[in-house]
Amino acid sequence: MHCSSCAHNIEKRIRKQDGVKAVSVSYAARKGSVEFDPKKTEGKKFVGIINKMGYKAFFKPIESEGFSTDPVCGMRVSKTNSIKKQFDGRIYYFCSQ
Repeated sequence: MHCSSCAHNIEKRIRKQDGVKAVSVSYAARKGSVEFDPKKTEGKKFVGIINKMGYKAFFKPIESEGFSTDPVCGMRVSKTNSIKKQFDGRIYYFCSQ
């Protein structure tokens, strides 16, 4: 993004999509979030829309209570059946060693 107008344009485009409940894009923080109905759309669709607009985007789902995303491979893993490691005060869950 180059300015706050870019953030506004992304919000406007995403808000038009079916299933979107809320969208917020911050130029200052250089990130955004979309709340949507997963029965009507999927999060990765928004990445495609934003990338086609000329910006770089990626999909990072909010972690559910019992699951996490392996930071290496991106696989969803159960917190109870995965390898738990702590780095720099943060806890990460891995699918393998």
